[in-house]
Amino acid sequence: MSKRVQVDLNEKKLDLLELTSEEKKELTDIKEYYYFYKGAYSQDEIKRYNKKTLGQSWLNNENVKYTPSQVIDNKTQELINKQSRFFLGREPFLLFKLIDTETENNKDIRDSLERYRVFIDGILEDNRFWTNMMKAFKLATVTKRILARIEANQNEPVKIYFHDVCDFNYVLDKNDRLIQLKLVNYLGYNETDNTENFVRYTYYLDVHKEKEQCMLKKEYFKHTDTKNAYKTVEEPIVFNEIPAIVFFNERDLFEKKGKSDIELLKDLQCQYNRRLSDFSDALRFQMFGGTSVIDGSEETVNNLVIAPNSLMAVETSSTAKDSGQQAKISRVESSFSNAEPVMNFLELLSNSMGDKLCIPRKESLKDIPSAKALKFLYNDLIARCDEKWKDWEPGIFKLIDLIVFSCSELNCYEEFDRSWLNIKYTKVLQKNFPIPNDEEDAKRLAIEEVNANVRSHRNYIKEYGNEEDYDEAFKEIIDDLQIINESEMDPISKNLAENNDINKS
Repeated sequence: MSKRVQVDLNEKKLDLLELTSEEKKELTDIKEYYYFYKGAYSQDEIKRYNKKTLGQSWLNNENVKYTPSQVIDNKTQELINKQSRFFLGREPFLLFKLIDTETENNKDIRDSLERYRVFIDGILEDNRFWTNMMKAFKLATVTKRILARIEANQNEPVKIYFHDVCDFNYVLDKNDRLIQLKLVNYLGYNETDNTENFVRYTYYLDVHKEKEQCMLKKEYFKHTDTKNAYKTVEEPIVFNEIPAIVFFNERDLFEKKGKSDIELLKDLQCQYNRRLSDFSDALRFQMFGGTSVIDGSEETVNNLVIAPNSLMAVETSSTAKDSGQQAKISRVESSFSNAEPVMNFLELLSNSMGDKLCIPRKESLKDIPSAKALKFLYNDLIARCDEKWKDWEPGIFKLIDLIVFSCSELNCYEEFDRSWLNIKYTKVLQKNFPIPNDEEDAKRLAIEEVNANVRSHRNYIKEYGNEEDYDEAFKEIIDDLQIINESEMDPISKNLAENNDINKS
């Protein structure tokens, strides 16, 4: 059996994605962002990559007689993780609201719409959608964009997959509609012909009978020839659009492919690590005092033992003896006076990094009198996340539409009710930022609104109760009140009420 060849799998994947030189250059920058996000690397890893810097680490100067400190305090990863947890740490509530005002008061339609919402929510839960979406969002803030893809087959559950920027290539039209998508997967090693094998999936739109239809082409390659496939399968799929969404981080009019949050933090993080490392070296060299020997012989000075409570015997040098001098040992203590300015500078850098991502400073979160005041401190971060949601929310709704289309065309679930397709509704994502609320004050105000007849009992039970069927809970309250009122009636009033009930029946 021939020896297995050494192949750069990542390089082969890039060739199969058919990236331009500009796109390859961008992908190289994105990889550097990811390395920087990960933080510290060893000296051996930096040399192996043949770089002067890798991530937040740098190659040490080997022309010095000591090992310079490299203290990497990865504030960048900490801040990006905090932003991601705030954005999607608590999954939002998916709500369906009726559009047609004539059906708003129809209980059967409302109940049917709620069952529809629970059904879609169940599919998202089965795919661990919100958990994976938070991870995808975190990755996108570093690598500019990610891809979410729907895979649906006849009589099989819908699957949702996420792909990082190194796995796909895409084309958008002038209306930002996805019109072509290439994905590359590594299939593994083939021992028969000693080759590494890949498959490339190409989604594209084709016109069939005056209607657009999505086509899927599967091409199989060996690493020895990434230009010519040894096997090709091409067929239409059920979708009339490409079943995938590209999510961008902070895409704008000039940055069409998104931006990385690393760009905001990189220079400050480098300054922080360098100054912190310099501070470590300064402490190492200056926090301890030194021993000074005057007029001592070379031999005894070289043999001195510097240790706590050690005895130091020093012979006077011959030159000093001739001059009538005596050897002396003294202690030179260090006076390191720059600690406070350095600490102030490090704190300034740390605060500036937090400000870039609108993360509140830790000292600002102490002694907060109320949740309302805490929410004020998070106002900038909320606004930043709301701005990001404006880019991500339409994509999530588009994924839900693709799920519904899959269910209607491919019978993915037996419990899917086709009558749901006739309901006119709109989708709403109720954000759930992890900020504590003054719930007791809110409940007290809601009770006052109920007593003033400006809020219904049902609404209060729905918002603050733990009952899933709030209508049934409201009926129980009515029954309890009726029993209490009857027990408090005097005998005459009770008989009159019973007679009235008999007459009515």
